[in-house]
Amino acid sequence: MGGRPRRARRRPGARHHPLRAPHAAHRLQRRVRAPRGHRRRPAHRLPVRAQRRPGGAGGADVADALRHHHHQRPHHRRPPGHHRRGAGRHQPVRRRGHGPGHGHRDVHPGRAQQRLRRAQRAGLLAAGGRRRRPRGRRVRRPAQAPSPQRRLTRAPDPAPPVRLTPPSRPETPVKTPRATRAAALAAASLLALTACGGSSDDGAGSGGSGDGKLSVVYVPGLTGNPFYNTVGCGAAAKATELGVDFKVQGSPEFDVARQTAIVNAVVADAPDALMISVTDSTAMKLPLAEAKAAGIDVITIDGDLEDKSIALTNIQSDNEEGGALAAENLAKLVGGKGAVLGINQSPGNPIGEAREKGFKDKLAEYPGMTYLETQYSENSTATAAQIASAAATSNADLVGVYTMSTNNTEGAITGVREAGKTGVVRVVGYDTSEPILQALQDGTVDGVVVQYPYGEGQTGVQSAVDASQGKDVPREQTAPFVFATPENQASEEVQRYVYKTDCA
Repeated sequence: MGGRPRRARRRPGARHHPLRAPHAAHRLQRRVRAPRGHRRRPAHRLPVRAQRRPGGAGGADVADALRHHHHQRPHHRRPPGHHRRGAGRHQPVRRRGHGPGHGHRDVHPGRAQQRLRRAQRAGLLAAGGRRRRPRGRRVRRPAQAPSPQRRLTRAPDPAPPVRLTPPSRPETPVKTPRATRAAALAAASLLALTACGGSSDDGAGSGGSGDGKLSVVYVPGLTGNPFYNTVGCGAAAKATELGVDFKVQGSPEFDVARQTAIVNAVVADAPDALMISVTDSTAMKLPLAEAKAAGIDVITIDGDLEDKSIALTNIQSDNEEGGALAAENLAKLVGGKGAVLGINQSPGNPIGEAREKGFKDKLAEYPGMTYLETQYSENSTATAAQIASAAATSNADLVGVYTMSTNNTEGAITGVREAGKTGVVRVVGYDTSEPILQALQDGTVDGVVVQYPYGEGQTGVQSAVDASQGKDVPREQTAPFVFATPENQASEEVQRYVYKTDCA
């Protein structure tokens, strides 16, 4: 066990090259242990020079492999000249992409490998052999003589048929390509809310009224939403009262691109006024500016544009006032003490930010109340439920959750119930829906701020009529609120504010 250490054996077939240094290709290797030093690729199989005297007549003979591209520039990071005995002999011959054919340009490590071009002339071909482009190399052939063509003569046009009877119905005017594309686009994506009193056509837009009536179109943020449905119901009722041709057309998705396509289709049909609940205050600026340029009055509902010069008027509830109303009622429910969590749709949403600001400013008037933070659900009911459940379980001081949209309110109700904190953690939200109304009846939600979308729709149609008659229309118009609780949710006042799924 303690005998002499065994000498390193030479691998079978490995021996000192008579001309090349042994370490050039690591031909010797100890057993078990890894090779020492930098391990390179095996040397290129190139002819060798037996004797070379770099130092002149008195220099020693050096065995060295011939390198590629000796006629080109020196190795990477090495000055020109001979360096056979230098310390940088381990440096590679040349990095890829550094040859003269590549203009001495570096190659980004993330890009694909490049093959070096060989510095040699192209083969000589007939007709322009000095040129390097393929077109200069091809052999030019004599032009082919043109084939004789038969000359055709045009036959005389036949006499037009004589129409003996007038047409039975007027001819349909030909649509322009823009109108045709808009019609096809709108037919695929638009859904009309016929239950709210609006009618629906197979084509795009509302169409100008053929009987001389004022025509108004409402484009909601999305169809099927109780808030936007109620706006359509109020507008339809007011249009019937004033003798206005009113229609509702929208997309089932809250999407900027879809709403833009719908607006373009409506503009192509040229109604007198366009009421819209914009999906994005910045992205919808361009299509609505085109509507204004076409002579259409633009009326925004529940959300203004970033450029306030486009819309004739903006009809919207005061969201800061609604947030303050929610904070005041929540503070009364919890006795003015405890922590509150906010759940909003997404950061940067102007409506949500206004509701949050009004709530926080009012809550600051109660010294015993603390606003923890605002978390974002991206308008997902499931995400809001997870946020509310985690907060109610992990924070013993939490006494309330303030939600700033319909989906967030529905999710918070579910999350607090799953955490077993119903009645302990109060839920105060914004807007209503069928599940929220049921939660008010069951007592699982403590109160919601209810806007008046029915009145906003009525105000929108009235503003369109006033503008057509040359009357002054205020730039900013507001709608009232009501705070619904389990105790007053069945009252006549609250029911007047409750959102509708249909206009029956």
